[in-house]
Amino acid sequence: MKQLQLLKILSIAIILFFMASCKKHSTACFSMSETTVNVGKSVTFTSCSKCEKCSNHNKVSELIWDFGDGTSGSGATVDHIYTSAGQFNVTLTSDDCDHDAKGTVTQIINVVAPNPQTTNDLTINITNMADNAILKIAKDTVYTYITPKYISAFGDTFTVTKFRYYISNIKLKKQDGNYYYETESYHLIDASDTTNTCKF
Repeated sequence: MKQLQLLKILSIAIILFFMASCKKHSTACFSMSETTVNVGKSVTFTSCSKCEKCSNHNKVSELIWDFGDGTSGSGATVDHIYTSAGQFNVTLTSDDCDHDAKGTVTQIINVVAPNPQTTNDLTINITNMADNAILKIAKDTVYTYITPKYISAFGDTFTVTKFRYYISNIKLKKQDGNYYYETESYHLIDASDTTNTCKF
């Protein structure tokens, strides 16, 4: 009688051990295309979840994403855009179609506000002078008014019909005393018209 009871106990233990060893386990895991992303930029989440002891028809088939910002998604690969900055807990829950191999994993993603691109437009106006007066550009040889004539340092008289020159290596002084250098650059100033002031 005692031997029979002992055999029953051993049989139950073996069955329980067998059932425990055959229990399905889902290992949830995922990767992110970026761990730090700017607000408004898309980030891709990719599942690498696996299910131990799952048959082919009971493999991981349900993947639910919680992006931590009040929104969710599903699927092996999902794209998401965060609309505000902060740290968010991204949670993936994986399961098979029998709902008995559930697994979860959570990772943190940092969402930052992009640095503002501060740009200041600067216009430089240039007034061309000749003989202590504003330079007049003559386009043709026939005018309805007297064509301006100038005297060179050697006493020669001349008329300007084209006036072009380059300005390069500009250096600007900021209000804080620091300088801004525009290196390895140049600007072609074309004053070959009747305007008195050029700008770039």
